[in-house]
Order: sequence, then structure tokens, then C-alpha cells
Amino acid sequence: MTRGTRTILPLVAALTLQGCSNATAPESVLSQAELQAAVLSIFNVAVIRPVGEVPGGGDTEAGPEVAPVRFDSETIEVFPCDLGGEVETLTRTVGFIDDETANSEVDFLVELDHSSCIEGVGSARVTLEGNPGIEATYEFDRQPDGSLVIFGGIVGTVSVITEDANLVCRASIGISGSDVDDLFEYSFAGSFCESAVQGTIR
Repeated sequence: MTRGTRTILPLVAALTLQGCSNATAPESVLSQAELQAAVLSIFNVAVIRPVGEVPGGGDTEAGPEVAPVRFDSETIEVFPCDLGGEVETLTRTVGFIDDETANSEVDFLVELDHSSCIEGVGSARVTLEGNPGIEATYEFDRQPDGSLVIFGGIVGTVSVITEDANLVCRASIGISGSDVDDLFEYSFAGSFCESAVQGTIR
């Protein structure tokens, strides 16, 4: 196992998250702040971090920095959570990066296994435990003109422990990303822990 030496990238700038409780959800459904802490932590580790590690990933100005190459790799890393605990990631990437054309196509499979992972927004705190875990699959596609598109989804289950509840939460979230005004913008929409969620991240 390789223990990651990098810290998890922070979420930045224009961020919104909307959540609404399902009428059939249990009384212990997560609050808005708890939803935000859980969903954005998962999105950051499963999507923003791996994409940011691809040469030119998430950067509409920079192209790949390596010679044209096809690759098929698998890495296991462990990252600290903001307020304690950790999340182990298994990341598989298959695709190619072409330095001459600036074109790249990469398929990602990222599996998350949380261990006493504590995240928070304001005074809200959630602890995430793999149960059995979260899986993200998506495609990263950069065209020769520099435009970048990402699409895929996040699924799975994770235990979410709060001050008032111990829940097993299912995730089913569609993800996408594209260039907007020379910045890369991520979007997500779906459900987490019996609540509808959607948001954008720049």
C-alpha cells in the first residue's frame, strides 16, 4: 500500500449545493450542512483529486506535459480527512495523453474506503465509514482545441455518523464537467442518504 503524501485538494470558489428531503426518508435524514460535508468530501476525493493529477487535467490553459503515451495504471493511496481519520483510494486509469495534439482520453475508476473520516461544514460534523464503500466511474476527454469534458457517476453506500444518528447512506450521483468562461466547472446531481443533491464547483 502506498500512503499518499499530498493533502486532499480544497474545494474552491463558486460552490452551491441544494438538498431536499425525500418525503419517505427516515426522521434522521441529514441536515443541509451534513449533506454538504459528506457529498463534497466524496466528490473532492473521487473526482477533483484524480482529475487534477492528470497532466493538463482541470486546467483549460495547460496542455499535457508528457510525450504521447497510452497507459493503464492502478494506484492505492491513503489521504487524511479534514478533521481526523482517513480515506483509502484505489484508482484505475486507462487511456492516452498526446502532447502533440493536446488530446487526451482517460477512463477513471476510483474506489473509496473511509475509516473514521471526519468532515465538517461550520459546526456540523459527519464521520464516514466504508460500508462497503463508494465507487466513481467517469471519462475525461480533452480535445485538440483545449476544450475539456468529464462525465460519469458516483454510486455505493457509506455509513454516516452524526451527533444524532448512525445511518447507512446510498449514493447515486451523476457528475459532469466542462469549460465555462475559461474556467473548469464541475456539476453533480442525484441523491445521497434519501435526499436530492445538486451543485456546481469551480
